[in-house]
Amino acid sequence: MPKNRLLQLSELISITLVRYVFFWIMRSKKVSRVALDTNKAYIIAANHSGAIDPFIITANLPWHYILTLTPYRFMTANKFFSRTLLLPFLFALGCYPANKHPRFKSGLEYTQKLIEKRYCIVIFPEGKVSRIDRQYPARKGIEVLVQDSGVEILPVRVKWNRRKGLLRSYSLTVGKPFSGKNMTAEQIMDVVYGLKFR
Repeated sequence: MPKNRLLQLSELISITLVRYVFFWIMRSKKVSRVALDTNKAYIIAANHSGAIDPFIITANLPWHYILTLTPYRFMTANKFFSRTLLLPFLFALGCYPANKHPRFKSGLEYTQKLIEKRYCIVIFPEGKVSRIDRQYPARKGIEVLVQDSGVEILPVRVKWNRRKGLLRSYSLTVGKPFSGKNMTAEQIMDVVYGLKFR
């Protein structure tokens, strides 16, 4: 099924603005490059080391990645959807509840439908922000998604560095896509944490 081109364009504009914000207030290291197949759907699987990781990841990928991967959708902890004031921002950013929700489209079944439409899904399999590597075990949802959908996993690792003055720098690296089929969630996260920073 073809992508929603209007939605993709709006996301590209937003990402451009965010990239310039990060350029001025953050110091980021270079991102490694790999080739992506434009005919495939992808899940970005990453560690979760800070609250703004989704923006760090999606705004700092090389442009040819972004053109292939957008539109993005983010699996987000259900607790945030109980905060009414947050809802407009969550939906505008492409967030949806990670687990079954009584009011909103949610969970693995909805994620599979998004993958069929070639949305790129951003997942933090550990489910929580961890300031240190491997603090939380990976959840099994990602195992389900990769078994039959034909989607590939794009592993990403983020590391926040020490604060320098008022600013913090971060490192981000991207690995080669892989199918993830017949791998456990922990094995998938082993690939993420095995990525090296340049």
